[in-house]
Amino acid sequence: MKHTIVTTVLLLAAMAGNGFTGQRPQKITFGPAFGFNITADFHDGSMAANPVPPGGAAIGGGGVPGTVFEYQDGFIGVDSSGNAGGMTWYWGYNDASQVDPANDWLTLSGATGNHTGSTQHERASAQRGFDFAFQQEHGRSRDEVVRWGIQIGAGWSKADVSGNTSRAVDAFPLGGILVPTAPYSGTVNGPGPMIGDTPMSGSSGVHHQLDADVYGLRVGPYLEFWMREKLFLGVGGGLALAHIDSDYSYEQNTVIGGAPVSQTTSSSSGSQGRAGGYAEISFLWHLTDHRGVYTGLRYHNIGKYTHNTDGMRADLDLSRSLFWRFGGFVSF
Repeated sequence: MKHTIVTTVLLLAAMAGNGFTGQRPQKITFGPAFGFNITADFHDGSMAANPVPPGGAAIGGGGVPGTVFEYQDGFIGVDSSGNAGGMTWYWGYNDASQVDPANDWLTLSGATGNHTGSTQHERASAQRGFDFAFQQEHGRSRDEVVRWGIQIGAGWSKADVSGNTSRAVDAFPLGGILVPTAPYSGTVNGPGPMIGDTPMSGSSGVHHQLDADVYGLRVGPYLEFWMREKLFLGVGGGLALAHIDSDYSYEQNTVIGGAPVSQTTSSSSGSQGRAGGYAEISFLWHLTDHRGVYTGLRYHNIGKYTHNTDGMRADLDLSRSLFWRFGGFVSF
């Protein structure tokens, strides 16, 4: 396919005859740019990647000793007594935030909905930006149909993405015990602190917001083909560098038994440099010998950028970004 496109361009250029001789050897392009195909994965990092959903409600004070109902942040099981009296010492949890002293319960969680574990994939809407480039011509074909040189460019783009993750939550009564320090894992035969094995069910939802500014620099060769009249086709590619500044925040709301029990918010800022590559195609129309307009597409690949805050994580994917550019240029 690529060979076909290149061959077609060369044939059209050859058929055009003598080239347009008015263009000057230096050119500056400038104008807005809109980014597409920018995505992010949001992770509820408070949960381990355990695919087994909550099952504690099925225990209910009985069962085969050693049976375990696994959650993504702990477990509840049947102890050697068969959970006599609806109590068990065969349980465990991962983090102190799962203990709610005010309500005297322990929460254990699992992923819900159309999510892959604790991750939600989101695609950003069109992102605004600005693009600037300087081109220095280094040569022309004898008939001036083909020109080549080096391009240095810079730009800025927003990369704002939001999404939601959710998980089922079971709250197990603690019965006023002194809860062991996290992480804790009881045994089948005990002894150990006992908690109730029949939970109240609920859910916990997290809204994630990632706001990023991407500052880019690129350098590489370019080719321009004269098509007809004052129309040129430009192609180029090369090294792309970027610096990313981001703000990441989340709001977590937990509901147990139909009643809201907690709300947690957190935010942080981060930054990172990335390197990759770009490829672009443009159409340029000369209004005069010195000025004109252009439009085109650029493909960027600078990999993934990760931002963590208080156990939550956002992975911004900039490996397949597309930018539609348009604006004006001056040559001199």
